[in-house]
Amino acid sequence: MKALRHASAHERRTTFLEGLADLLGCTERLDGILPDGRRPDVLALDSRREILFIGEAKDTETPGARATQARLQGYLRWLAGHATRPSGVGVCAVCFGREADGRAWLETLVTLAKEASVPVQRKGLECFGRGVVVAWAIAVRSTRASERGAASGPSCGVQGGDVSSMPLAGPRLNQRPTCGGNRGWCKAGRSDPSSHR
Repeated sequence: MKALRHASAHERRTTFLEGLADLLGCTERLDGILPDGRRPDVLALDSRREILFIGEAKDTETPGARATQARLQGYLRWLAGHATRPSGVGVCAVCFGREADGRAWLETLVTLAKEASVPVQRKGLECFGRGVVVAWAIAVRSTRASERGAASGPSCGVQGGDVSSMPLAGPRLNQRPTCGGNRGWCKAGRSDPSSHR
């Protein structure tokens, strides 16, 4: 823990994303390299449940930067390829520090996912404390929910067959203490900023 205290903001956010991947059961690290040579900060897999986790830690980059968007879209194309497989589930998470950038990061992630044909079933923002905010999207082949007859939400082969049972997406995190800031969505402690007025 002492070493983490002296790490850069980017390193701390990368470590945080690694922890999220582990909580999802994505403990198999894929050497951090996608087949085309791209290197997301976190690339992990749960091969038994076929969940691919791609995480990006941001410190100085902004959601509007073209190079950042191009890199994220490249990652999302691989996520789309995985999530459109019959049993594939993809999770993309971007961890950043400025709560005020939350809506912009989420909008960027969702827009790029759509352009990359990622079948996003759930998305949201989570604030885990000062300087640790995550915009996330869960992708599942859209026919999977109807194939399993899931009435409560999209199915992804995760316990109970509902993506809401995944740690990033359930009400447990939505009910956690807030960041302590007064930035609207984060202060409210909710995942979906569009539901706040």
